[in-house]
Amino acid sequence: MGRSQTSLANLKASIESLQALYLANGAGLDTLLRDQGHQATAQRIQQRFTLLLADWPTSSSMVSLLNTKQGYRELINIFNGLEYI
Repeated sequence: MGRSQTSLANLKASIESLQALYLANGAGLDTLLRDQGHQATAQRIQQRFTLLLADWPTSSSMVSLLNTKQGYRELINIFNGLEYI
């Protein structure tokens, strides 16, 4: 399997790692935000991680997604989700 075939899987793994760091078993930025009175912000960030990963494309290749309008939209959704986070 070539690099282009694993690019989405690698990106998803990176996002899952970012989420784990954000949460850090209760010792991450999520807890810090909540402890400083920013519960709504912390909740929005956590929800964005959850939605981004739940709506992850089933294709394993960005190249194949770029070949269709729907696939392109899915990649834009990933980009927008990351930009929001």
